[in-house]
Amino acid sequence: MNGSRNIKILVAVIAAAVLCCGAIWYIHSQQSKTYSVPLVINAEGLDTKQGTKIPIRVKGKDIRGNAVNKSFYGGTSSSDIALKPGKYRFTVSHSPIAKDGTIYNVDGASTDTSISKDGKVSVKSEITISPIAAEKVTDEEIKKACDAAKDSGISTSKLNTLKKKAQTRRDDAVAEKTAASSSGHAYSNDYFYIDVPDDWTSSDWSVEQINSVKWKLEYKPNNHPVGEAVIVVAADNPWPKNNGAVKDLGKLANGQNVYVTFAGGGLSEVSFGLNSTWSNNHEYAQENGLTDEGETDWNAIWKARDMMRKEQTGK
Repeated sequence: MNGSRNIKILVAVIAAAVLCCGAIWYIHSQQSKTYSVPLVINAEGLDTKQGTKIPIRVKGKDIRGNAVNKSFYGGTSSSDIALKPGKYRFTVSHSPIAKDGTIYNVDGASTDTSISKDGKVSVKSEITISPIAAEKVTDEEIKKACDAAKDSGISTSKLNTLKKKAQTRRDDAVAEKTAASSSGHAYSNDYFYIDVPDDWTSSDWSVEQINSVKWKLEYKPNNHPVGEAVIVVAADNPWPKNNGAVKDLGKLANGQNVYVTFAGGGLSEVSFGLNSTWSNNHEYAQENGLTDEGETDWNAIWKARDMMRKEQTGK
């Protein structure tokens, strides 16, 4: 009788041991798994398929207490980051380079992430990196961005092309700002000029060309955003719907409209004007086939455009 009881106890002990080993194996297997981290990085104008990927440094500890210090490269659509359960800090270590040569400010670009033992991933926040005004980009920033991209799998020829674009974009912006200073205006190009208050320092504000017809003025004293204006040179359908925040600068000699859309405050003392209007550049207009004789050409064009403006804006 006792022998039978001993056998039952032995069987129970063996069963418990098997369950315990199974639990230990399960916990070990869960801790050894890696889980994808859905990290979101916002970077205006960046397509990592055409520019470089985003260098990311991950530091922290896994669930077993092992230190983790790894580098990854994030893409526009995915980050390709997989980690074991633990707690980590994600930091954009260096700027990527956009297709047009844009370099980004990565100061403070970080977030915390935790992965539980059962694989639940929690990312504290999205990361946003902002373009640096082209004329303020340094050679060192371009070099660091290129060095950081070398291990991302990018070809040497593509990286050299992007490096050249970053340098050219910066050099063109510096030359444009220098020319503006010599013209007597704080900023000037072929279409318009901007004059800012005398007490604004060069680090307080910047003008960035977004594309061939759009520029952005930012006023950020002590790197604190206060006001912003977007200036658009438009040939067709140029009148935006939100008229309350828009200033119409008028018509250029080549037949385009120019308007400014404001966001935020702090720009009430900023002056905008046109460099080449019908009234101050008849010669340019006539070279482009426009005259002011009778009801032909120029006058007819503006009558038609004024009708379009009224249809679009109600004014």
